[in-house]
Amino acid sequence: MDKNQMSAVLQDVRKAYRLLADYQQRIIELLDFTKDKLGAEHYYHDLPNNYSPQSIHKIYTDENVGKRFLPMLDMHLLWHKTKSIPEGEEWQNHLQKDDLVFDIIVKSNETETSSALHLYVYQCVKYTRKNNWYRDVWYNSDYPNFGEVGIYKDNSDLIEYCIYGERIDLADLFNEQEANKIIEAFKSRTSHALGCKI
Repeated sequence: MDKNQMSAVLQDVRKAYRLLADYQQRIIELLDFTKDKLGAEHYYHDLPNNYSPQSIHKIYTDENVGKRFLPMLDMHLLWHKTKSIPEGEEWQNHLQKDDLVFDIIVKSNETETSSALHLYVYQCVKYTRKNNWYRDVWYNSDYPNFGEVGIYKDNSDLIEYCIYGERIDLADLFNEQEANKIIEAFKSRTSHALGCKI
């Protein structure tokens, strides 16, 4: 490779960075719009393809380092929608029947035929806190097939959730009007599947 070729490659990289930054900005705006439409609040995030500050030293020997610097790849967001939280209290201590948690995954990896949002809704049947919601429910439960309702129960019979999920192609969410229509349709289908208002 000569200097001109290297300059061309670096120009492509700068263009790719701008495209990636624009994509991530739009996805975050879409996620914020969706969160507001669902009436939910941020609880937790998981960046499975990213380094924690404590493990950044591994970049020098990691064969997947390029991929792992793409922070939104398969990013998980957990949002909660809790009916009654006393002032100054933590939402996980006051969960009631039909309170909800939304698990949103931005899927853009090589196993997907297109970029998509995977949206799962966890409907509380009963919940008595042991550790935290992430550990008590999300970490231990399995996703149902899209369009089906799954059940999660813990061994102590103190925790039970119904889980429903759908896949939404990001290309279908191309403007606010379409996004609003798709999210409202998702809410309607989910409400019907779970038997409660989303």
